Amino acid sequence: MYFLGVDGGGTKTQVILADKNANILGVSRVGSTYIRSITKELLYETLEEGISLALKDASLETGKIGIEKSCFGIAGLDNPHDFELLASCVKELKSVKLDANPLLLNDAVCALRRGTYEPFGVVIVAGTGSNCYGKNKQGQSVFVGGLGHILTDEGGSYFVGSQVLHSAAKSYDGRIEKSLLEQYVYESFGVMNMRDVILKVHERTFGKREIASLAMICEKAAKENDKEAIRILKEAASEAILMISTAIKKLGMIDDSFDLVCVGGGFKNPTGPMRIDFEMFVRQNFVQAKIIYPTSEPAMGAVFLAIDACNCAVPSV
Repeated sequence: MYFLGVDGGGTKTQVILADKNANILGVSRVGSTYIRSITKELLYETLEEGISLALKDASLETGKIGIEKSCFGIAGLDNPHDFELLASCVKELKSVKLDANPLLLNDAVCALRRGTYEPFGVVIVAGTGSNCYGKNKQGQSVFVGGLGHILTDEGGSYFVGSQVLHSAAKSYDGRIEKSLLEQYVYESFGVMNMRDVILKVHERTFGKREIASLAMICEKAAKENDKEAIRILKEAASEAILMISTAIKKLGMIDDSFDLVCVGGGFKNPTGPMRIDFEMFVRQNFVQAKIIYPTSEPAMGAVFLAIDACNCAVPSV
């Protein structure tokens, strides 16, 4: 009995093939399946590649394996058109024999299940973009943010990377005091001054993913006590706090006991400004909330949901 879980994000996609006890049999990592930024053809090709590689990792033959239940957690899956697009791609997949009704979900829903065994809770995602999803004990659910980098994504690495570029430019022309971010941007692009950065950021290959990668520069500068880098990460924390606070209040969970699941690169540094500010706020304002940083593979949330759907017992996360 095989179960398939997919975690599709703005930078990369993970596919996991597991058994009914959630033991990983095969895993793969491929490119982005963020539904707002790729064509249907590329979405299909990426999913097909990811599943085929996961089967290969499990030493199973492509096209001959039947899946008991599958779950596709895809970033940006928000409106009927998105679901129809994904459904049509999934229906055409040939690498495995999928179940009749695969679960098609926003990746934040899977991220919550990745961190908690409870049917309720709140998750905050700070990856390339950002998103927040919550569900209370009464079954009411809400999304906050998660509408893409033009409308939202505050607190994610794209948000941080954009701020890095702005601050580097301000450091260059004197609008703020000199910041390490300026020099680190030069080093990242392999240039000597901000005028050369202009050419780099307007290249056709420079986009969301490249901007998001600059978040690492911010973390590096913050570790060296750069004031501007610390300010940016604190602002990212404030945005994450605003998202979870909004979700918790809307769901009437302020005084409830629940798991608060935190996923994404923004939370990786346990001593960084973002995580410290975030944790301090939660402990002071939502005293019953239990902060959880999942250690399992990203696509395990989708695997757990697939197994749940078949009423199979899943080991505690």
